[in-house]
Amino acid sequence: MKTSSYIIFLVFALFYSCSDDLSFEEETIDAELIAAENQITTTENFVNSSDPIDYSAIFFSTVSDPQQLPEAVIRSVQTLYPDVRIQSFQKFDSKVGTDYVHYSVFLHQGIEAVFYQNGFPLTSATIEDQFDTDELLAGQMSWWQLLRVEESYRGDLIEEVKMQEEGKVRVDFKDRQSVVINKMGMAISTSTDDTFDDLSFILIDPVDLPQAIKDYISTNYPSDTIIEAEENLDGYEVIISSGIKLEFDISGNFIEISGNGDDDGENQGEDINPADLPQAILDYIATNYPDLTIVEAEIYPNQYEVTLSSGVELEFDLSGNFLEVSGQGGDDNGDDNEIETGSLPAAVTDYIAANYPGETIVKAEFDGIEYEVTLSNGLKLEFDDMGNFKEISGNDGDDSGEEDEIEISNLPMPVTDYISANYPGETIVKAEFDGVEYEVTLSNGLKLEFDSMGSFKEISGSEGEGENEDDHISVGDLPMSVTDYVAANYPGETIIKAEFDGVEYEVTLSGGLKLEFDADGNFREISGNSGDGEGEGEDINIEDLPQVIIDYISTNYPAAVIIDAESDEDGFEIELSNGVELEFDNMGNLIEVDGDGSGSDDDCSDITFGELPAAAQNYINTNYDGIGIDRVRSCTDEYRVELDNDVKITFDLDGNVTDIDD
Repeated sequence: MKTSSYIIFLVFALFYSCSDDLSFEEETIDAELIAAENQITTTENFVNSSDPIDYSAIFFSTVSDPQQLPEAVIRSVQTLYPDVRIQSFQKFDSKVGTDYVHYSVFLHQGIEAVFYQNGFPLTSATIEDQFDTDELLAGQMSWWQLLRVEESYRGDLIEEVKMQEEGKVRVDFKDRQSVVINKMGMAISTSTDDTFDDLSFILIDPVDLPQAIKDYISTNYPSDTIIEAEENLDGYEVIISSGIKLEFDISGNFIEISGNGDDDGENQGEDINPADLPQAILDYIATNYPDLTIVEAEIYPNQYEVTLSSGVELEFDLSGNFLEVSGQGGDDNGDDNEIETGSLPAAVTDYIAANYPGETIVKAEFDGIEYEVTLSNGLKLEFDDMGNFKEISGNDGDDSGEEDEIEISNLPMPVTDYISANYPGETIVKAEFDGVEYEVTLSNGLKLEFDSMGSFKEISGSEGEGENEDDHISVGDLPMSVTDYVAANYPGETIIKAEFDGVEYEVTLSGGLKLEFDADGNFREISGNSGDGEGEGEDINIEDLPQVIIDYISTNYPAAVIIDAESDEDGFEIELSNGVELEFDNMGNLIEVDGDGSGSDDDCSDITFGELPAAAQNYINTNYDGIGIDRVRSCTDEYRVELDNDVKITFDLDGNVTDIDD
């Protein structure tokens, strides 16, 4: 309890009226509450007086519109608390479908009082002198909870009121007694020093169950309906149409299954209809054992056990999560249990079909933790209990070192596919697997490393030739994507040196240019041909530019020549003889065009002929057919075109001719 904060407020939810939302008929409300409601609502005025109200004496000036508080309420405050002033108040609708209204009134001496609209005092309490109205649980209590507090506890010294789950309210008194009241105004538990005694389960309408419970049942028992629901302070018990009783905590989280009403007192499990298994179990079996059927299903206090037509027994928790395979028929003679090949999870058979398409499974075992599968070539593969590949056990048990040499034919297909694609002229001369990664040695001496799923990791180098940071490798060992890039962009060059440090490739061309690529062979940057870069980019020889850039410039700027070229990790920057500056990314794609920056052209930038309006292009093609374009610029309010015959044409933004300078 918050002993420093004496907050009592009575706020009301918009729950209970005579509308269709009422889960209980009004006759189920305690007769005392109905009598209290009649007394309160039929009282005309708690205090009758014709004397005028002195608002300045009863209200502080901070109250913006004191006359919104009913006169009957003001007179009740004056009568019950003659020496205090009102600091603020709040208005609430008490009960949906009626004109019931109540007010929480805050007084300057640290008192909060709640009044019905006719001035009837419902309850009050002493709170902190500096109360915070934002801490009030406005609108959350039901009308029946308010009546219960007024009827049964208004004479007690209330310290605090707290809202709890599912609309219940807890009232703490200054003698350390507490009571919990449900939405219908019934006291369902009491306590001393925070220790509650559960009074009873109360029957509730299934529609009032937390949504989490309804969702759980519809997901796991889609063919069942709820036939009974009960609630107490700790949670809920729900009986569904198949007879199963489910228990949930107060927040709607599933706890356990109490049984299906046929409890023989022995903790041996109860047979249930397979159709009554949680949907998660049915889905798991349909996915992993599509050719098998369920022949028996049992429920235990903490798990389900399902027997399939192959004899395999599967165990699941009460939420339907797979736990383990128990084996088939108790054949537990050693560490592993041999099982039918058809009992393997689909994830296992799919992996084998994808990575070892020419092999068949000759033996399958499961020890409750992992599967071991033996293939027709003698290779043994291990998988976890969900069917995820773990490692190769070896094909003949020669586990004498850190790595086991395996048959080349036992390599996963992603490994052989990678080598075929990137090293088409090489053959595999050796394959090893240490349970974590594969190491493959090629006919050129190069060693490649792959993870357990066959994904490429790095090149180990060629027979220990790695010195410090870089390892020299054969040009033939470069990924095809590297050699393809060089051939496309530097057709006149040859590769004279290749290095790989496990992270990136560095290739030196015959012209001295050094190119860097990532581990997958994607181009990154030019290292430079002399290392004299002092700024953000390094100057490079014009002939070292990628061919795609050369082609772009010759197509779009045929009359211009390249006067400067720089390269950095982001790409290339080119300066042309007409003052245009072009920026390209590492793959040679144009990023940006800057104008020449001269005087009257400050507001202009160079563009390509194809970027002109269609009308302008058509005009030039029709009237100057066969004459080359020297320069095209886009300005603030016009386009300017210079032809090879020195004719200059100006167009407006729509492509209409505005001036021709011959």
